[in-house]
Amino acid sequence: MPSQIAHLVFAVEAISRGLADLTVPVESPWLGLGAQGPDIFYHNRRRRPSALGYGALLHRRGYGAAVAAMAESARERAVRLESSLGAFVLAFATHAILDREFHPFINYRAGWGASAPRVATDPPFQLHPWLERALDVIILHRRWNQSPQTLDVLARLDCGPDLPAPIAHAYCRALHAVSPASRTDAHLALRLRNAYHDAIGFYGATNLVTLERYEEFLQSDEPVGRRARWISLLHPPVLPEALDLANDSHLPWYNPCDVENPSYESIEDLWERAMREAISVVCAIAGAWGDGVSASDAAAAITHAVGDSNLSDGRTIGRPCRKRNCSLLPLDRWLLAVMEQRRADPGIHWSR
Repeated sequence: MPSQIAHLVFAVEAISRGLADLTVPVESPWLGLGAQGPDIFYHNRRRRPSALGYGALLHRRGYGAAVAAMAESARERAVRLESSLGAFVLAFATHAILDREFHPFINYRAGWGASAPRVATDPPFQLHPWLERALDVIILHRRWNQSPQTLDVLARLDCGPDLPAPIAHAYCRALHAVSPASRTDAHLALRLRNAYHDAIGFYGATNLVTLERYEEFLQSDEPVGRRARWISLLHPPVLPEALDLANDSHLPWYNPCDVENPSYESIEDLWERAMREAISVVCAIAGAWGDGVSASDAAAAITHAVGDSNLSDGRTIGRPCRKRNCSLLPLDRWLLAVMEQRRADPGIHWSR
């Protein structure tokens, strides 16, 4: 999946472009949190009970119905679209659009394997999170001319010391729409609070990471594989110059579920296609939010606009396909080499 910065930038751009005539508070941290979609259910997970199962469910099916339920819960209480909660719902919707476009490319170039190697030829750590964060760096520089060392991401996502009640209510309504079991889950409210606190803790730990902070990881006494796994969760201050991470050269790649039809699109191409769809989605939500639209018509319009296909490969039923096709970038070799060079000679520039 794209990481937190890409989702934030994407949501702000889609809402700003699609609803330019409205005053949606795009600087609100409620928008930033909404842009993370159900990813907050994956982060940290130190507290129990967790909401991990609900995160997996929303990635797998029913996302459009979930957004429609969120919007309806706000409309029932006469909440305006031009509000922090409206911004949250709009941004939550954009999450699915970017995921569906970026997931196949990231899976093809970085894999989707286990968190630890199973055979000798497996990378010693997951490449997927590192490529996501490297793409965050590229997108942030190209779209906002900033870096993760200058953008306070935590400030754009932190909604306060506890999960705001309107957001918690929106999550509950979304889950009730796609998971009958959630309606009788006595721990649902606690799961959501725990997910929020764990996610904010994760975003804080990975926020504004400087080169000096990287040095702490690079020079630690942990085994090299463990250090690499930690570093793969941080936004790299410098990217490998020899690797075309964004596919700007338009080399062929494949949806891992499709071994026959190559794509030549770059990250820029995928972004622009996703943006066109996201603008259409936020406009559809705005139209359905208005007075005079029945609850059933609004739900149908939003569900159709966002779509209920999963966020990994676009299938509309069942679990994601069994991924068969990938061509990994040598991200592990580059990062491991850097780490060993730094330990041998701290004077070596770590990006080489």
